[in-house]
Amino acid sequence: MAKLIELIKELNVRTGAGLMDCKKALLENEENIEKAITWLREKGIAKQAKKEGRIAAEGLTYAVLSKDNSTGVIIEFNSETDFVAKSDPFKNLVTKTAEIILTKKYTTVEQVQKDATYTELYNDSCMKLGEKLSLRRFEFVKAAKGNSLSFYIHMQGKISVLIESNGSFDLGKEIAMNIAANNPTYISKDQISAEAIAKETEVQKALTLEQDKKFNEKKPEVQEKIISGKVNKILFEQVLTEEALIKTPEKTVGQLLSETKVTISKFIRYQVGEGLAKREENFADEVMAQAK
Repeated sequence: MAKLIELIKELNVRTGAGLMDCKKALLENEENIEKAITWLREKGIAKQAKKEGRIAAEGLTYAVLSKDNSTGVIIEFNSETDFVAKSDPFKNLVTKTAEIILTKKYTTVEQVQKDATYTELYNDSCMKLGEKLSLRRFEFVKAAKGNSLSFYIHMQGKISVLIESNGSFDLGKEIAMNIAANNPTYISKDQISAEAIAKETEVQKALTLEQDKKFNEKKPEVQEKIISGKVNKILFEQVLTEEALIKTPEKTVGQLLSETKVTISKFIRYQVGEGLAKREENFADEVMAQAK
């Protein structure tokens, strides 16, 4: 039962589906969480997987670059309350931690936690703020030869994006704004795997059959066209180069990249609290009550 409760909790956070729907999905799929997500989507209960996750924890994201824009760090630090997240001591903790990581080129949270300067900074911040503070995640990035890094911080740290390209900082920042707003999964269409297409095809078939009782009466080529259209719409919405630019919506990101002969090699997007649930201390009791 304990294992099932944890799975229900994770599935609820990842899909936003109700607890009883999560329980049923897991029981129908041998407690396999990935199959349960697909099952929920096929039933029209869960939203698109890439956009799932309850945004509930407080804190800040942040990004910083070296002077030559060749290395950078993107970080998420969590606090218990939004009040603390907006405070100067917390902002100082986040920015200085990012600078320590950038300088020392750390790649794991464990390395940071063993750093004497960080430990002193962290302990002092906890005492001042009176809350449990947590360095949740970060990534240290070194640009490939000929490339450089750009970043964009949205809503004073609610979302941060770090991007690698062979273009200017300003152009990278403009595209990072799109990534912050639309949360794409892929840079271009050719990054969509055959497996992802096949999985989405099965989801759309099941969903269409449930929504259109006369679907099987249509000709096979018509069925294929309908499903293919739905699959492309879902997947292309996750592609950065297919998005309309925030500043000039009459043009796509792909068109801008083509005009400027710029290639995006990588991007990382952090949003405060994605995948984390509030009321952690009460959630187990709620799940237990629903799972009985």
